[in-house]
Amino acid sequence: MSDYLAVFLLAAVELWAAIPLGLKFGMTAVPLAVCVIAGAFAGASIALLSGNALYKIIIQYRKDFGQTGAAGWLVKNGVWAVGLLGPLVLGSTLTAALATSIGMPRGKTLLALTAGIVVWTMTFVAAGTWGIQFIKNS
Repeated sequence: MSDYLAVFLLAAVELWAAIPLGLKFGMTAVPLAVCVIAGAFAGASIALLSGNALYKIIIQYRKDFGQTGAAGWLVKNGVWAVGLLGPLVLGSTLTAALATSIGMPRGKTLLALTAGIVVWTMTFVAAGTWGIQFIKNS
């Protein structure tokens, strides 16, 4: 049970570190994917809820926030590009925090991030599981 909790909590902070940890613990693909998806969803949800506070902090220091860097990329590409590419490029929690801090709608952002989290988690869990099986059978 503590293995599942560790993977869940790590996925809430950093999605890509949780998958190798679960594989190291010997978790099978389905429980691993469920723990990682649930943890990443929880982390993204918390980041989305704290977005207004984050936005206020950032705006105090950066008047051009939302025009440059990662925030500019998020604004330029829209919610679905953010949701599908954000978890891969920036991680789900950071993407959620940035998206809400620049004013992207929370509901659509969470839906798009959930889709991206599921797609990328399933892709990398399958690749990791198959890779381990390939190495064991060689």
